[in-house]
Order: sequence, then structure tokens, then C-alpha cells
Amino acid sequence: MDEFPISRVDCRHRCRSALSQGERTLVKSATELGAVAGQYEKWVYPFPIPDLDAPDVRTRRDGGDFERNWYTFWPDRPYREDLDVLVAGCGSNAAARYAFNHRKARVTGIDLSSASLAHEAYLKDKHRLDNLALHHARIEDVSSLAQDFDFIDVSGVLHHLPDPVGGLRALAGVLRPEGTIAVMIYGQWGRTGVYMLQEMSRLLGLGQSEQDVLTVKQTLASLPKRHAIQDYVSRAPDLKSARAPGSLNRKRGPTNATWQSSMEQRATFSGRRTAARSTPAR
Repeated sequence: MDEFPISRVDCRHRCRSALSQGERTLVKSATELGAVAGQYEKWVYPFPIPDLDAPDVRTRRDGGDFERNWYTFWPDRPYREDLDVLVAGCGSNAAARYAFNHRKARVTGIDLSSASLAHEAYLKDKHRLDNLALHHARIEDVSSLAQDFDFIDVSGVLHHLPDPVGGLRALAGVLRPEGTIAVMIYGQWGRTGVYMLQEMSRLLGLGQSEQDVLTVKQTLASLPKRHAIQDYVSRAPDLKSARAPGSLNRKRGPTNATWQSSMEQRATFSGRRTAARSTPAR
């Protein structure tokens, strides 16, 4: 398959460069150029963190962070930092945050969005994260990295793939025998209000135009306080940002708006151990 480096991508926080030499695209396919990738080129998600060393950012960790969950993931092993870590669907911040918080770990981030990876590369450069490698790649093609990992974090991604089970199998194929995968997928019952507004978007044929985003904003503003979506609206920081595209995190295509969840389902898979719990979205 063809490989080529991404040279430069504009980023809201003045990314000096996108992916450095040697951090390469694994696959350039129709899927990558489709609706999902297109959305994240237009709207970087999550909202880019400009400085991982800021006081209010340093205390945050991803839900699956292996240090905080060590004795859940590996109850019979002493803690160690020097893991090979894959952040699958890393978005704009997660891979850099892992590398920043775990300097002895070797972190790899993959994502479909060049714009998201550009901000990851900005954070890599800003914080001199020599332990971070970034690749423009699909989860389904992760074996093309020719690497395996002690720990894989895949948060809020698998349920958006055409074949989620196939995506999980692909990740399992690069997991070491005693490794752990931390998975976050959307929880059904916590998404009641999300599904209601998703269906509204479908019925109205809303896409990703500025007018469609305005329609969604106006809809949110007009909903009563007792509406099932309000719990999510109250806790979603993206909706409070003046620079956010609106209130949508659309991952299923331009005519099918997908709303971010107010609850999420987390699961970890480590050898014979499996655990799952519902937790509030951060």
C-alpha cells in the first residue's frame, strides 16, 4: 500500500506543522475520504487543548488511563510506566495527553482526521513529546503499523465503524497476550434524549451546512428544561464554546446527525478478565 507523510495542516491553535517526517499515512481509501473523515477535517473534535501543562488540564486523565486503572487491568502485577500504548481514534488531544502524562511510555496515536492529528502534532512539538508517534490511519488497518501493544485505549470510536466487531478484532490482533484494551462505547439508556434529537435531525434531513447547524442551535435553545437532552447539555463543554460548530458531534455522515452521549459504557478486556460499567461522560 502507498505510504506518504502529511506535510502541513492548518490548526486553530497555530499548529506549526502537522505530522513530522516518518509519521505516515497507512491507507488512503474511500472510507477515509467519506463523511466521517470529512466532518473531522471541518470540525476538530474534541475541542483542541492549547496547553497540556495548564493547571486545569494537568489533573485530567482519560477514563481508561492505565496508571489510574492499573490494578483493575493488571491486579497481579506491579505498576510500570514503560508500556507500548495505542490510542485508537485519538482525536485532537488524547494521544498527546497520554504521552505527556506517561513520559516513559511509547505512545502511538491513529486517527482519520488530518486536522485532529495536526493539533496532536502541535502538542507533541510544544511539549517535546519524543515518546509520541502519530499516524493517519483507519482502525481496521492498524496491523499495517507492524507493531503490537501492551495497552490500547479506544474511546467513543468503535460504535461508529461500519463493522464495530471487525474493528475490535483488528485491535485485538495488535494486542500482546497479556495486554489490555480499554473500550468506551455509548450506553443506550443514557442516550434517550440524544436519540430523540438524532431522529429529529433525520426527519428534517439536516446535514452539516451552516443553516443546519443554526437550526440545531435554535432547537436546543427552545427545548424545555425537563427535556431528556438537558442533562447532557448541562455537562457538555463543547456546547458552551463560542467556537464550537454547534451542538452536534456528527459521526455517521452528512445527513445523519449523531449527538454526543450523556452516558457512556466502559469496558476493559484483559486476558480472561472483563469488566464493564456505565459512567457519566466527561
